[in-house]
Amino acid sequence: MSNKNPYEVRLELLAMAKDTMMASIDAANALYWEKIQQDMEFYKKSFEEAVKASEHMKPLYPTPEEIMENAKKFYSFVCTKD
Repeated sequence: MSNKNPYEVRLELLAMAKDTMMASIDAANALYWEKIQQDMEFYKKSFEEAVKASEHMKPLYPTPEEIMENAKKFYSFVCTKD
């Protein structure tokens, strides 16, 4: 059993929410840069052309509001007794 106060639990939930979202962004970034590399090699594009062609795939970092929403999902899971 944990002796954490509610603020420590909330802080851990925020960290967990941020970490899961950042892991997703990191994976999307890896795919994005892989696509740019493939475009450069396969289509013989310059780096600038490949980046411009793949701009729509570039992942966006989560906003603080999105992280809070994700943390609320974790919190609701913790609060349920199912």
